[in-house]
This record gives sequence, structure tokens and C-alpha cells, in this order.
Amino acid sequence: MKEMFIHVFNTPKNHPKSKPFIDHVISFNYLNGSIYFRCYQIVNQEETLFTEKDDIEKLVLIEIGPRMTL
Repeated sequence: MKEMFIHVFNTPKNHPKSKPFIDHVISFNYLNGSIYFRCYQIVNQEETLFTEKDDIEKLVLIEIGPRMTL
């Protein structure tokens, strides 16, 4: 399953659309017989890109899509 998710959801190395995102989270939830898929970007509270100098307590998740229900 892990290998399948890597090949399906991975962005190719050095792809131009991957550069603005420093880190993101993919969420899979099972509820009422359905699987919910969400993709979030990690940013600081000013909604600028995450850097190593940012305080972890001030980070937030913003949903960037895609959003699916299986």
C-alpha cells in the first residue's frame, strides 16, 4: 500500500509545481463506510511558507486540495 501511495501521489523530482511547497500533509480518514482524502500545506500563522526558523507552536494547516471521498 505504501509503495502504491508513493507512486500515485508523489510529485516528480524538480517539477515546477513542487517548488512553492516546503511541506504538506496527506490525510486519509475512514468514517461511515467512506474514505476521506485531504491534502494540507503547513504554513506559519502569517500564511507564508514554512521555514526552519519558525516556531512549531505557530504553525497551521491550510487545505490545498485535492479533496476526494471514496
